[in-house]
Amino acid sequence: MSVMLEQEKQEAEGLTAARPAPGVWKRLLQNPVAAASLLILALIVLMAVVTPLISPYSYAHPTDDISAPSSARHWLGTDDSGYDLLIRLAMGARVSLSVGLGVEILVLAVGIPIGLIAGYYGRWTDTLLMRLTDMMFAFPDILLAILIMAVYGQSLGNLFVALAITGWPGLARLVRGQALSLRGREFVEAARALGIPSGQIIRRHLLPNLLSPIIVAATIDIAGVIIAEATLSFLGIGVQDPLPSWGKMISVARTSHYWRSNPSLVIYPALCLSLTVLCLNFLGDALRDALDPRSASTE
Repeated sequence: MSVMLEQEKQEAEGLTAARPAPGVWKRLLQNPVAAASLLILALIVLMAVVTPLISPYSYAHPTDDISAPSSARHWLGTDDSGYDLLIRLAMGARVSLSVGLGVEILVLAVGIPIGLIAGYYGRWTDTLLMRLTDMMFAFPDILLAILIMAVYGQSLGNLFVALAITGWPGLARLVRGQALSLRGREFVEAARALGIPSGQIIRRHLLPNLLSPIIVAATIDIAGVIIAEATLSFLGIGVQDPLPSWGKMISVARTSHYWRSNPSLVIYPALCLSLTVLCLNFLGDALRDALDPRSASTE
C-alpha cells in the first residue's frame, strides 16, 4: 500500500499545467522583428562592454579637443566640454543596462513571492498583501522615486532601491492573478490530496508554470526601468557624476544650448535610449508569442 501511495504521489508531482512547447528559441528567431531586436540589443551590449576597455579616452576626464567633429580620433566627436561622445554613450549604455537588469532582479525577488503567496493561500493573506499592493499603486511611480531619492540621497544604490520599490506591485498583481487561475487546476488539487506541503506545491507546480508570463513581463519591465532611470537622470536626481547616463547627456546638452549648433549631442543618446526601449518592447511581444504553446500547435 505504501508503495502504491508513493507512486501516486510521484505521479501527482509530475503533473503540470500546459507549459511552453519546445522550439521557443527557433520560433523567436523566425520572427524578423525579434531577430532584429536581438541583434541591436547585442550590439548595444557589445558597445557597453568592449568600448570602455579599448578606448584611449576616459568617460570621467575630458580631452583637449573641444567640440571636435567626427574623425579618426573621435568617431562620434566630442562635446563642448571635451568629453568623447562614444565612450560616454558606451558608459551610459552600461549604466542603463545595469540599472535595468539590477532593478528587475529586485522586482522579481519581491513581486514573485508576494504574488504567489497571495494567489495560492487567498482569503485574509490575499486581502492583506493586495491592500499593501494597492497602497503602492496609489503613489505615482516617478514622484515616489523622486521622494525616495530626495530623502535618502542621490546614489546609484538608492536609485536601484527607489525604482525597485515602485516596480514590484505590477509584477505581484500579475503573478497573483496567474496563481489564482492555477491553484484550482487538477494537478494542484491532486498534490494537495496527497499531502504535499504548500511550499513544495508553490515551488514545484505553480512557479514553473508561471515562468512564461514572468519572462515576458520582466523583458518589458526592463524597458520601463531604463526609461525611469533616464527620466530621473534628466531631472538631475538619478545617476551622478562622474558616471554618464543617456538621460543626463540629453539634459546637459539641452541646458547648455550647444545642441542647436551640434544636434548630435542630443540625437546620439536619444537614439540609443529609443532603440534600446523599442527593442526590449518588441522582444517582449515576440516572447509572448513564442512562449505560447498554442502557437506551436498551429505549426
